[in-house]
Amino acid sequence: MAQPVNLKVGLNHLGYRNAAEDLFTTLLPGLNNVTARIRYYSFYCWLLDKFFSNNSQPTVGEYNRFIRNAEYLLAILHTGLPDSGGIPGIDYALNVMENKPDVVDLGSGTYQNNDTTRGTYWANPGGVLRQYYGSSLNDIGITVPSQKIPGINDISTEGGHITGKDLADYFEESIGRESSMLFLDCINNGLASQNEREKLLVPFTMKGVFGNEMEREILIDMLLQDDYPGRSERAYRRGTIQLYLEFCSNSQSAGYSDELGFPKYLYERYLSGERDNPCIIGWYCFYLNDSWQYQASTIFERILDILQKDKHGRWVKLEDLSSEIAVSVSQLFDAEDTSLEDILARQNTISGKDNIGRIAAAISCILDHYVINFSVWPQTNALAGMFNYSGADDFFTAARFIDAHKKMSFKDFVKYFIESKIVFRHYNVSLRKFYQTGIASHKFMLEDGYIRYLKDTITQATHTSPRLVTLKGFLSDLDLVHENKLTEKGKKILSKIS
Repeated sequence: MAQPVNLKVGLNHLGYRNAAEDLFTTLLPGLNNVTARIRYYSFYCWLLDKFFSNNSQPTVGEYNRFIRNAEYLLAILHTGLPDSGGIPGIDYALNVMENKPDVVDLGSGTYQNNDTTRGTYWANPGGVLRQYYGSSLNDIGITVPSQKIPGINDISTEGGHITGKDLADYFEESIGRESSMLFLDCINNGLASQNEREKLLVPFTMKGVFGNEMEREILIDMLLQDDYPGRSERAYRRGTIQLYLEFCSNSQSAGYSDELGFPKYLYERYLSGERDNPCIIGWYCFYLNDSWQYQASTIFERILDILQKDKHGRWVKLEDLSSEIAVSVSQLFDAEDTSLEDILARQNTISGKDNIGRIAAAISCILDHYVINFSVWPQTNALAGMFNYSGADDFFTAARFIDAHKKMSFKDFVKYFIESKIVFRHYNVSLRKFYQTGIASHKFMLEDGYIRYLKDTITQATHTSPRLVTLKGFLSDLDLVHENKLTEKGKKILSKIS
């Protein structure tokens, strides 16, 4: 009981990321931020097909060992390529191959002597499949719960959509029977010689190499089918891909350099009047919600820095801290005795590199979004129908908060905003998380109206990552886009789905 609580860095300290994350999860189902290579989808279907075809009564242990040997061998193969991006386990494999062994013992890289997996190519006992790809393969309808092993997945074999069996068969054609048998021999024997690895390298390259063009075509068709085949006719993933291909075909897209460029492009299309397409609506809402959580997180981050550096980690009266920040921010806005309503009527361009300047710039951005978007924000009940969207603590919640306090002096508003939407909000979120999970992520202590920074708990404001790096990688591997430009094949697909 006397041991100190181990504080975690964590994410989502204010709970404001939830709306943005819910939106991109709905808009791009069947992908996630760690499923980096599209060919793993057909590879895993082929692998599961081979395992269950050759094992009439398999055990979980046999299943896990088979999968882990295959994943590790795949990582070993990719050490022979200059570009091994998106290959899980590659760092471990590169260390093993530094000694240039003629024969690689797969067992030594997949399990320790006591059959544990920590310290091997992958710590999760179910391998990369369970930790990274499993839920996405289920969502997109190519794997289903196994009838042979409870809690394990097998490939889908029927339904009015592309199945795991379809992908498995095309992968087999793509790599060829000789390579198929050789790969299976290596993982079953637990050994892979240099000669064997050289033969397997090209057929089992995961990045944009297909021995059979039909494998590429069926992966494209898989991405373009309904979001949850057989369970829903909704097609937001296809709609997003269509919009992304339009984005790449637009000459102006070169000006959008980061991952948020695509949502910003759709945000601007929404503001220009395109408000009937549910995917445009969804990405518009994502852009605003992500901006809201990022600006709020920036304010939180800068308050922590003030507590740590300016206040030297000591107990400070919260009333004094919030008043001090509010006065300084008001001075940057030139708003000594000005109401929030008057500030909203201005064009406020605030910048600064110190803590107060960055807090003021974040508040300025939030207020600008309010002015531009408050009257055009979609109805919450419509969003709920399209995206199962709760609307709790989203941008519009913040907008209503601003709207309710327009008559307040700007200085008092900033003070109240900092206390209610940042300080108390974080404490409530962190205590609820601690109660539910036992994970302590609070960054300061509050007691009797005083606040004190907790040592070594600085956080950093980050944007949510909306699976668009994954989508771009998939479309690049499938030769639909190249260096943010539409390829000829991409133009044909865009014409087909438009």
